[in-house]
Amino acid sequence: MKKALHICRNILFVFATTSLRFYKKWISPLLPHACRYTPTCSEYMLQAIQEHGLFRGSILGNPWGGSGYDPVPLAQKQTKQNPRLQNKDTD
Repeated sequence: MKKALHICRNILFVFATTSLRFYKKWISPLLPHACRYTPTCSEYMLQAIQEHGLFRGSILGNPWGGSGYDPVPLAQKQTKQNPRLQNKDTD
């Protein structure tokens, strides 16, 4: 079951990123420049999905707000440390 879910996530991820790249290459040049941000809205969405995953990246990639430079925030990596190594005293 986990493997099937992983495959579905990968398919959705590839579809989303491929769609964004298609838009940037073929559709965006035909439209007037309207993005107020750097990076552009489509580039931000692509970076957000790559950094945070499809669900969280899609939530981050909204065009509402002001203008200017708006980098994608870095994902907070949750790492589990070995509890025996956290309080190790070396005298």
